[in-house]
Amino acid sequence: MGLSLEKKLLNQIEKELKQKGLPIVKSGVKIGRSGPDLVGYTLNDEGNEEVQVVVEIKEKPNPSAQQQLMKYVQGIKAPYALLVFPDNQYWFDGNTFLPTDEPEFESKHLYLTKDDLIEKTAWEALEGIRGYLPSEQYGKVMAHTLLVRTYLSEHGDLDKWVKIEEFQQFKELLFEASKFYEIDIQQVNYDLQSEQLVTFLNKISVLPPVHSALRQIIMKCLEVNKPIIGQFNAPPHLRELYVGLVQQLDFKKDSVVDLASGYGSIAFDVIGANNIKRLIGFEIYQDTCTISKIMSIVSGINAFEVNCKDSIREDEELQANTFSLTLLDPPLGLKYNLPEELHINYKLAQKRVDASDLFIEKAITVTQPGGYIVMLVPESVLFSEKFSITRDFIKEKSIIETIVSLPTHTLKPYASVKVSVLVLRKKKEANESADEIFLARADSVEDFKEIVGGFSKWKKGGLPNG
Repeated sequence: MGLSLEKKLLNQIEKELKQKGLPIVKSGVKIGRSGPDLVGYTLNDEGNEEVQVVVEIKEKPNPSAQQQLMKYVQGIKAPYALLVFPDNQYWFDGNTFLPTDEPEFESKHLYLTKDDLIEKTAWEALEGIRGYLPSEQYGKVMAHTLLVRTYLSEHGDLDKWVKIEEFQQFKELLFEASKFYEIDIQQVNYDLQSEQLVTFLNKISVLPPVHSALRQIIMKCLEVNKPIIGQFNAPPHLRELYVGLVQQLDFKKDSVVDLASGYGSIAFDVIGANNIKRLIGFEIYQDTCTISKIMSIVSGINAFEVNCKDSIREDEELQANTFSLTLLDPPLGLKYNLPEELHINYKLAQKRVDASDLFIEKAITVTQPGGYIVMLVPESVLFSEKFSITRDFIKEKSIIETIVSLPTHTLKPYASVKVSVLVLRKKKEANESADEIFLARADSVEDFKEIVGGFSKWKKGGLPNG
């Protein structure tokens, strides 16, 4: 179904207003019980919106249109008003409401710059398609849309954005973008009618094509998904704990790997807080891997290289003694059917082995002697007789520097299993040992910051045994 005449006029006027120097053009702004068709804004030095014009669009002359427009101008205190018919446009001074020449506007910024405004606008855009798509699709829709926007911007073709009127046009641009960025998007399992699509894209148009806040938007959209085994975002407090512990370690900034990177939630935060130059991620689930690649692109993070592969399998990137820092947040409680030909690569291999065992062994194997492993493990790994061989392997190959016991609600709503974070340092010599270990127990996630502070002092020799 094509667009109505009024919707076409809306798109046309929005484009014209942006060409006149108004980067922010919104529909659906309420002034009292109703509102104008469009409101145009500039952005000041602080990145705040300043209203400049209210717009009414009519398919045919209406005697009351001018009077209604005047009420909107007075209600929002806009300097200008614009009345649009298919064949004519009329500009008015907002103070006198007398006809005036077409103004030109100057904005200090082309797009929203503040994280909170960017996020608020993105959610407003999603509200426009509520009821047309299930909430489980929000993350994918937002990721695909932002990828197209980044792609058009990189090619200097953002004018194509306001020309998208049909979902097929959007899909064609999405596939172009996926090919350009070498992302495996082969099909799109959602659809939007023209009116919903155009409304959604119009609202998204105020967002910057590349910005760190765009990743956070996608991440929050994904949080409405029903959790799938092995596919969930690490909670913010857990990410902060990883970041804090990693900040106390001495490692090469271009030699970092995440063996189960998921959506990249931990990897992205560690990169940002530690000035990582290169972090290689491995993620077995294709859709999850694709989304994490998109988040890297739209947020401008070039240090994160994601491989859509199973890190338990052999890979040329995963040679022994390769990485200075290894991150691990593995799927918990997952049994892994290890192929017979790979058993030779794992001392901890069994016919149907717990995935945690394989990830732990892999993490220690790929880390350089003297390098660090920061990983999440079920507390059963530390205390259960079932995992005694795993513990022996850890002690044989590494020095345990830290054990942080986490509260049971750390991973909620995804899991309620009791877990700990370990910091290991891979041995340089087989007989290497350590006299001390930093032990900590968090009764709540609010304790994480204090624990990181204690670990920092311990690393500097300021504390005895934790």
